[in-house]
Amino acid sequence: MAQRRQGVPGVRVCENCGAPPAAGLAACLYCKMAYAGVPVGVRCHRCGAQNAAGNTSCPQCRTELTRACVFCQTVAPLNYPACPRCREPFEGAAERLQAREDAKKRKEYMNLATQGLGAAVTVATSDAGQGILGALVNALTDD
Repeated sequence: MAQRRQGVPGVRVCENCGAPPAAGLAACLYCKMAYAGVPVGVRCHRCGAQNAAGNTSCPQCRTELTRACVFCQTVAPLNYPACPRCREPFEGAAERLQAREDAKKRKEYMNLATQGLGAAVTVATSDAGQGILGALVNALTDD
């Protein structure tokens, strides 16, 4: 990750520029050289710092480096293209969720309408229903 600074025991510095390493980052803030042995995670979209793998927020600017899936609420790093649990792509997820909810509502409305029509047919084909409909038709046509 870093070399020991000459003359100062125990102090580590960037191998490229000599700057002190920043905790939680995978690359030097000053020269952008990757630290040896530190796995690379997500680059912060706010400050540009290259974070070490596993960070949930940037140690430089405290920006969140994760997002929650709108379908299953699983939290994943920003560089994941899809949810690791339900495999839904993050791109366009909110729009797909809204479309699915709209389709579900339409299906519920159609089921209610079908049930209503079924009840109306049942009433209309019964003796009492035919009597009521006949009286209604007579009332409408008698002027």
